[in-house]
Amino acid sequence: MAEIYRREGKYSEAIVESKTAAQLSSNNPNSLADVGLTYAASGGRTHALEILRETRVSLSNPVCRSYLLVVVYSGLGEEQGISRTQRSIQGIFSLDGQSSQRSPTQ
Repeated sequence: MAEIYRREGKYSEAIVESKTAAQLSSNNPNSLADVGLTYAASGGRTHALEILRETRVSLSNPVCRSYLLVVVYSGLGEEQGISRTQRSIQGIFSLDGQSSQRSPTQ
């Protein structure tokens, strides 16, 4: 429902729906990404960045964290953030099959 509201420009409703979905899903990374994306789409840059700060600490899985970062950075139009996260993902899934534990925020 949040996506429909977001597409219609009904950002207040979209934020309420996305936050509710995140709470009901125990802050599933997909739901958190949707909250951040909704804030970004609504012009709520400060709130979107707060979602990024909170999840950098709370999400221990680097793949989930990277996904969330790319979604929110995309919504904010932050090309540098997207590039930095993509490089980190490449480090996590290196071609030789060895996993790296670099943070997606490096």
